[in-house]
Amino acid sequence: MARIDVDDVQGIVLRGYGHLPDLAFVLLSAGDRSGARAWLASLLPEVTSVSRATGSSAVNVAFTHSGLAALGLPREALAGFRREFREDALPDDHRDRILGDRGDSSPARWAWGGSHRDAIHVALMLYADGTEGALERACRDHAARFGAAGLREVARVDTRMLPGQKEHFGFRDGISQPCIRNDNPSHEQVEVLAPGPSQNTVQAGEFLYGYVNESGEVPEIGQVDRRLDPAGILLRDTSGRADFGRNGTYLVARQLAQNVQGFWRFVVTTSGDMREDPVRLAAKMVGRWPNGAPLVKAPTHPIDGIANDAYFGFQAEADVAGYKCPLGAHIRRANPRDALVEDPALSIQIVNRHRLIRRGRPYGPPLDSSLDPMRMAAALDPGPERGLLFLAFNVHVGRQFEFVQQNWLNNPKFSELHTDADPIAGAIHRDSTFTQQRETVRLRIRGLTSFVRVRGSGYFFMPGLKALRYLAEGVTGHATRASAS
Repeated sequence: MARIDVDDVQGIVLRGYGHLPDLAFVLLSAGDRSGARAWLASLLPEVTSVSRATGSSAVNVAFTHSGLAALGLPREALAGFRREFREDALPDDHRDRILGDRGDSSPARWAWGGSHRDAIHVALMLYADGTEGALERACRDHAARFGAAGLREVARVDTRMLPGQKEHFGFRDGISQPCIRNDNPSHEQVEVLAPGPSQNTVQAGEFLYGYVNESGEVPEIGQVDRRLDPAGILLRDTSGRADFGRNGTYLVARQLAQNVQGFWRFVVTTSGDMREDPVRLAAKMVGRWPNGAPLVKAPTHPIDGIANDAYFGFQAEADVAGYKCPLGAHIRRANPRDALVEDPALSIQIVNRHRLIRRGRPYGPPLDSSLDPMRMAAALDPGPERGLLFLAFNVHVGRQFEFVQQNWLNNPKFSELHTDADPIAGAIHRDSTFTQQRETVRLRIRGLTSFVRVRGSGYFFMPGLKALRYLAEGVTGHATRASAS
């Protein structure tokens, strides 16, 4: 096990900031390099680490590949980042084939991101405690500062947590985060660092660079010749090179608009035809009841107090066939647990190489403040856009986020199905179905439409605090020339 440097890791990675309900996700384009670096240097004292993540506000920052280049990161470091991150700005169809962003979710319809839109260099994340006006004051203050340094706001998404830790469809969200294997003292173990069941405990190197991963390797990224770090700001890797990537991670950000009224009207109509309770049908599509109780533990009705129970498995709960929780339900696809292959232990071993730390937040007002399904289905005016700002951390975008999206969520043949995509977050097509496994004859629901629409998407790298300081202060003139040559 490794002791994680909680003073160097940005706080949002290992803490969810549950005490800070408001977030402004501000996307910036950098102009003058010296101005951008001066702005970052002024921001450094405010950037929140894991060890300082209990205050009434928090600030975190991440960069696109072109953003790191714009701030002068040496060329050899830029070349070392993962292909998915380096190619994020390639023609849109290159990523569409993997992510399923077509039709209404096509990059041509996005509000931000995609190769045809304004270049995004920085993601500035401002968290506030919910006090009236606190988030807006923070945004105004930071806008004045980055504007004076020549950075321009490209887009901004304001989010606010909903009651009961729910998302807009009315289901409890953010459950079943992985625990990270570590030997930090107990007083430093918070959220994903807290001890957990062995089946749900994953090596730190799956989420942070510089630590052992599930394959027994120590991923490294962004190394530069130590001569380009004469002040010794960065840690050194085993070969003596300056290690820009250590304690950093990739951030996947996707703005997902939710058709809440359409979802519940579909569920109510379909369940009426089936003589099924509409909330139970929706729970089968999600894999949990609105209160978060998993169907494998509560197959007939919701049970309070078990949403955050210790790790459960589909095989361990005697649901290999999907009679309790359908094989194509959202939570079963997003985290197959012990049921991906016949051997439960092997399944857990495989699945843990594809896990994500999720930090998403809802944006927009709820369709109905009660989040009651029947009231949302009966709403007369859907009102302004609402949805989820999906935020996830991983060290290998291709093997983790993109693999889950392509092979589990969007795969119509997942778990030996035939025409089923994830009914909540998958790429739904004209012939898509949702199958309920039953003792006698399976039931196949047709007529699904996409209830989630992509409004923006991008890959970012969130450096450790030492790397931020290097990016702001330590990139020498020689390094700047090297990156431009």
